[in-house]
Amino acid sequence: MSYAVVDNVKTILQIDEKAEFWDDEIESNLTSAESLVDAYVKKAGLPTVSNPPAQMVVDACAFYAASLFRKPRDEVSAKLFFEKAEELMAKYVGSLNLGYLR
Repeated sequence: MSYAVVDNVKTILQIDEKAEFWDDEIESNLTSAESLVDAYVKKAGLPTVSNPPAQMVVDACAFYAASLFRKPRDEVSAKLFFEKAEELMAKYVGSLNLGYLR
């Protein structure tokens, strides 16, 4: 299941949505980002992400992908994007554990 789309990542990276030059790389990063989301959920002892995914998952996936995109170009911003993704995933898992989301 896809959690985020290229335009979600472009918004974070401040890339014009009409610019297609980076789309293939971002799409590849999204595939890896979705695996990171799935691994986080599995590590938390949850079976899967809800379908459709909660907005926190969409945002986390986009931040993971943005982190992967930035890593070879700028380690500092890549780390910040990764930390934001982790924060969102922690909130998502916490919300599920408290029964706020299903």
